[in-house]
Amino acid sequence: MGGPDAFSCKFDELGRFQFRRLCRELVALELGVKASDWEEALVVPGGVRLPGAERPLAGPTLVASLWSRAGAIRPPLERVLRESHHVRAGSLLVLTNAYAAEETVPGLDVRILDASALTRIVLSSPRLRLRLPSLLGISPEATV
Repeated sequence: MGGPDAFSCKFDELGRFQFRRLCRELVALELGVKASDWEEALVVPGGVRLPGAERPLAGPTLVASLWSRAGAIRPPLERVLRESHHVRAGSLLVLTNAYAAEETVPGLDVRILDASALTRIVLSSPRLRLRLPSLLGISPEATV
């Protein structure tokens, strides 16, 4: 999609575990799933409506938190899909620290919330920043 700029959150600085916590808190706020209910992936039975999206994702939706040090999400995505092979999902929602291009997975409607999309969410959500104060340290100075 794009790359980092002066107004991007530096999600890489969170590290893998804090990034997963960010994803859990975001999903808890937006989808009503308890943050403690999942680690790297979870299934939302009824599908997902994302803020600002014109149409919801078909259910069940597999939600995956993919941390990538190298910026490539395909390897961790393939691992999550292998580990979730028993789930008959209709869609896939990927949250990643990478600046990701579109991904395709046969039979699934795929949406990616990459670093650019997550930056917009973090900057527009005071509730999320209150739940995870470490976001203040990775946010652009002009927006804190």
